[in-house]
Amino acid sequence: MRRPTRALASEAYLKLVRDFDPRSRQFVPRFESPSRTVSAVRASTGLGEGGVLGLIGFAARAGAADGLRGEAGTRLTDELVAQPGITGAHLLEADEEALAHSRKGHLRQNDLVLPWTLIVEAIDEAALDAAWHGRLAASGLAADGAGETLVRGRYRMLFSLAAQQNLKPPE
Repeated sequence: MRRPTRALASEAYLKLVRDFDPRSRQFVPRFESPSRTVSAVRASTGLGEGGVLGLIGFAARAGAADGLRGEAGTRLTDELVAQPGITGAHLLEADEEALAHSRKGHLRQNDLVLPWTLIVEAIDEAALDAAWHGRLAASGLAADGAGETLVRGRYRMLFSLAAQQNLKPPE
């Protein structure tokens, strides 16, 4: 069993997903159209965090998955990062084995699963818009092997904290 799969099959993880803590029981039911996907990174280009993030979840066209796992996926992320204001591009594929483990006993069984996810980080909305309406238009992604788009979303970075940073005030 691969390491990520082992973590999702561990008793500690399964206890968390079977029995939400009181706070989670309050906010999790309020989620609309939740998506939960365990993924493997197939291509990743760029460094740094963008202030704006675009996410496209899609299905691969028949026969296109191998290309997305290889040259087509790398070409896509490289071309995106070559555009002004794009700081990173990451192509992920759902890991069905790991996902099966993460579903065991989970209180939410019907979350949307994204077979493929493209995450694009940009310095601002204008840079993401340019990619969104250019390289990431449906016709552009179709040329790389993307089929039906399942979800498109935009997110803004509001706060970032590194592992070694601490929010506790000094005593």
